[in-house]
Amino acid sequence: MDFSVSTTPTNSALSTPFLGHTKVMIGFSGSAGNAAPFDMQYQYFNSGVWGATYNHANCLNGTSPFSDCKGWVAWQENSTTRGLYAGRFVGSAKARTWNGVTRPQIPFFTYYMVLPASGLAEGITETAALDDQTFLTNYFDDWRFLLQKIGTDQAMLHVEPDLFGYLKAKAAQTTSLPSAVPAKVALSNPTDCGAGYTNDAAGYVKCLIHMVRVYAPNATVGLHVSPWNYTSAGDAISWANFMNAIGAGQGDFLVADPSDRDADWYRLVQGQSGHDWDVAKMTTFLAWVKDVSLAVGKPFFLWQLPLGNSYQNNTYQHYKDQRVELLFTHIAEVRDANILGLLFGSGETAQTNLDTDGGLLVGKMKQHYANRGGD
Repeated sequence: MDFSVSTTPTNSALSTPFLGHTKVMIGFSGSAGNAAPFDMQYQYFNSGVWGATYNHANCLNGTSPFSDCKGWVAWQENSTTRGLYAGRFVGSAKARTWNGVTRPQIPFFTYYMVLPASGLAEGITETAALDDQTFLTNYFDDWRFLLQKIGTDQAMLHVEPDLFGYLKAKAAQTTSLPSAVPAKVALSNPTDCGAGYTNDAAGYVKCLIHMVRVYAPNATVGLHVSPWNYTSAGDAISWANFMNAIGAGQGDFLVADPSDRDADWYRLVQGQSGHDWDVAKMTTFLAWVKDVSLAVGKPFFLWQLPLGNSYQNNTYQHYKDQRVELLFTHIAEVRDANILGLLFGSGETAQTNLDTDGGLLVGKMKQHYANRGGD
């Protein structure tokens, strides 16, 4: 099963191999990496609040004490070499095995930094962080350091879940263009993105992508598209227009998340209905994805998909959801929507996860691997 689509895309990359793969890829978040022939493993990379006086460069270069470091660079026991976690994550993905044979997985970094590191309120408010020179300087330093840790290894970089939805909403208050959202790009990163980079949301995106090409040349990078209003007429073209204007076409892929938590957790714990899926809802979502994909000219990955399934009993870490079973049953429709991969992982600790789903995802992955003829 390859990635050729029924409508000729504007970018031929949609019908060519992606990082060596020509079949729908499957990824996970968790600890059972060798339990099935998964193609990708993802991990959030984030930070605690940096604060107005925090100088991240001093953490990265070892000038400040290790105890002062914030975020993923301090996820280790060694205080001498900063940022070991990233290299270990890449190394463990490369060393994965299946049936006794080394079968490397692609490390998929979800870079989620603006909201937690800025300390601002979630929503349009957090977009102000991009216009804070101190914050954005630390941010670009952190991004550069992560890319340097990846180096020449193969990896995927997923940029800022939800942020682009809030940037789009901020822009909609005036012109609906990324230029309406200020960002101190040139002042914050003259090393990489001085002359020629606009001081707005588009300049921020183009700077991030440019840095990937410089510091991690074998990595790919993609922006997050939030499907909050995917059932609304015109939402796909609205998103495509915004993503084209912000520079998504300079990246390699797009990412969307149909739901961050199990449907029955929302229903039973939060008292919220409407998070369930059926074939009709899935079809509408896939149509939205394909419309955005064709208009931007980039393929999609669906990320942080809930692991709940119909065999669960709706207790802690055993909530029901429909997405695993529906997506694997309709894998041809997934492919035809220009979706190159599905990444499954719980978005909150009470959700069904890879260790509590009764082995369903592992079984589905093995079956999918066999059906597609291996790699």
